[in-house]
Amino acid sequence: MMLGKNEHESARDLVFYIYAVLCSQVYLDEFEGALFTVNQSDKRARVPVVADKDIFLKIARIGEKIAELEKVNYVPENILNYDYAKIMAEVPVGFELKNVAHPFDAENEQLLLTDGNETIRIKCPLSLQRLNISGYDVIKSVWLKFNSYDFTHCEFNRDDMKKLLNFLNTIATHEKMVKKLDEEIAPVLAGEVKLIEYQN
Repeated sequence: MMLGKNEHESARDLVFYIYAVLCSQVYLDEFEGALFTVNQSDKRARVPVVADKDIFLKIARIGEKIAELEKVNYVPENILNYDYAKIMAEVPVGFELKNVAHPFDAENEQLLLTDGNETIRIKCPLSLQRLNISGYDVIKSVWLKFNSYDFTHCEFNRDDMKKLLNFLNTIATHEKMVKKLDEEIAPVLAGEVKLIEYQN
């Protein structure tokens, strides 16, 4: 495969391509049992590298966009259409966020933030409520836990609410990008796209 680029640019594209494949849900589902195999080289999952330059670069660009989401200073598009000012204004002074056992209202697709006395309801799609990475519920077991009063010993303020809304928009963006990515990866795994053959 010739990308028509210098070594540095080609290496960068390859990194983002591999990152994209490893972010693909269809790839993770397909190779779930093999991804953590360490002592049987013949059973380890492989990254399929497509021979088609355009498909390769398309997948690499999606991988680059997904990687952008990991940057500390990344500011997401408001794809969940939150009224930031209104929601931030709902946070009372002295609000001590609790990481409760059941922080979701699944029927109404809402995330419930409470200090035990007051509750703030935020729109949160079911797919985000159920988002699980490496066995952890991303919202409940990670974000809410590490931003709760029990963990921080600080009140949850309007800036924290803004960070939460940005976080929800970021994971919603990630979900959207992975769906787009899976549309490209599915035919690759199905054998519909020619691959570069590994040389032993």
